[in-house]
Amino acid sequence: MTGALEALPPRWRSHRLVLTERRTLGRARVVGDDEGIVVLVDDEPGPSVAGYGLAGRAAAIVTALVDAGELAAPLRWMTLPRATDLPTEVCQALRVQPLPGWDWMSTAGIADVPGTGSVERLDVTRDLPQILGCLAEANPSTDSDPTSPGEAGWWGVREGGRLVGVIGAGRRGAAADDGFSWHLHGLGVRPSGRRRGIGAALLVAATAEGLAAGAEWVSLGVWAANEQARRIYRRLGFVTDHEGRSYRPVPPGP
Repeated sequence: MTGALEALPPRWRSHRLVLTERRTLGRARVVGDDEGIVVLVDDEPGPSVAGYGLAGRAAAIVTALVDAGELAAPLRWMTLPRATDLPTEVCQALRVQPLPGWDWMSTAGIADVPGTGSVERLDVTRDLPQILGCLAEANPSTDSDPTSPGEAGWWGVREGGRLVGVIGAGRRGAAADDGFSWHLHGLGVRPSGRRRGIGAALLVAATAEGLAAGAEWVSLGVWAANEQARRIYRRLGFVTDHEGRSYRPVPPGP
């Protein structure tokens, strides 16, 4: 694993978001420098592209790769810093369209909140129908899958035997060769349980368990427009490591 990091310019060898994907670096092509990088991983139906950096450096690298014929559609997915949007003509060449911006946040410590005692670790096999039912009502747009490989666990709060809120965590890479981090996802609280601190209690309980299990940090993603959630996460100890924008592949026209 240490050898994989040598593909990165020095600045990026300690960047938490980059390190979460360090298991793919051994088969990745890295283009750039300390000002910004683009990591390309061969995939299906096309490469996965992730950029990091400031002042449009990653967007400039992608543009240069397209102009040189070294990057072309189709892509599996792409994410870049949102400080500078990818030019329209490059989006058209890659057949992608920009999505709303998001923030990636992480913490190595967590504050306590009331209600964490009501949070329980779920048995994904036994509780799967209830987890999926809760997600369908509480967070219908999520693509979180409790049965995915690499899941670290799921947690929930019940009222009257029914799950009113859930959250999951996936295991990711970290700084140490044998280290790991957790990424929280699938947080959802049914309308009947909202504005009562259930979401914060779920987040704190899952984060605390991850750190206690040895995770170097715990991370999460939040839409850039959701300032209320960001304020809560900052109050609990999370900091913003990356401000990103994803680009969704679109099918070719007729």
